[in-house]
Amino acid sequence: MDAAPPPPSVEPRTLGTLIPESWDLYRAALPEVAVAVAWGAVPAAVIAAASAAWTGIDGREALKAAIDAGEFGRVGTASALGLVSRAFGAAAALAVYPVVAGRASGTVVSAAQAYAFLLERLWPLVKTFARQLAYILLGTLCLVVPGVVLAFRYALTQQAVMLEGLSGPAALARSKEFMGRYAGKVVGNALVAWLLTLTGVLALFFVLGLGTAVFELFLPKAYHPAADAAQGVAAGYLDALAGAWLTAFFVNLYGDLMRASRQAE
Repeated sequence: MDAAPPPPSVEPRTLGTLIPESWDLYRAALPEVAVAVAWGAVPAAVIAAASAAWTGIDGREALKAAIDAGEFGRVGTASALGLVSRAFGAAAALAVYPVVAGRASGTVVSAAQAYAFLLERLWPLVKTFARQLAYILLGTLCLVVPGVVLAFRYALTQQAVMLEGLSGPAALARSKEFMGRYAGKVVGNALVAWLLTLTGVLALFFVLGLGTAVFELFLPKAYHPAADAAQGVAAGYLDALAGAWLTAFFVNLYGDLMRASRQAE
């Protein structure tokens, strides 16, 4: 009897396939993504706008001027609110993973479920990030392995934690495995996807800025600061919403890497 033929090779999809399929996945999950992103991105943008209005520190130059003037109360308040704003923004980005991954497997994940999942993954994320950062810094300081090489090697640790539930050394080892085996595909595909996302974000910002400028032509000047603040909130939300497509791309790409790895074993 003839031997059974070997199973077909499972290789990551080409870029020409990944982009449209990731777009289809993003559109399918968009209703849940829009809500999940809003839970984090809108508070993040509101806090950032409130911080600028309250402290008067809305950039590096204003921050440097406040430090030079010894206004450490304002500096501390702006810094604390900035950290809170970034925490909400990071939560919005990470909450997209369970929503998109669920939709890819045929499951609808609500915003509440997404953030509950994120809370479960939070400690593994913190542990893994701390270990990753320590390795990169140690490698840079000791010149054993350049930090840039380690940063490249551990580029997929976030996906390993969020999509496989790995943490610490296991997540770092998984990223090292995938980046060692498919470095060209991962870097090339990710770069193109990032450029597409950046182009989309810049286009959205241009339209939003133009719309706000036209709107302010018919608005009394006293209301211009409020319109600018609203533009900032809308820009933060749209930025996070556009970034969710990049997450959908990585969900598909990482899924391909997982399947290829399982077959290789």
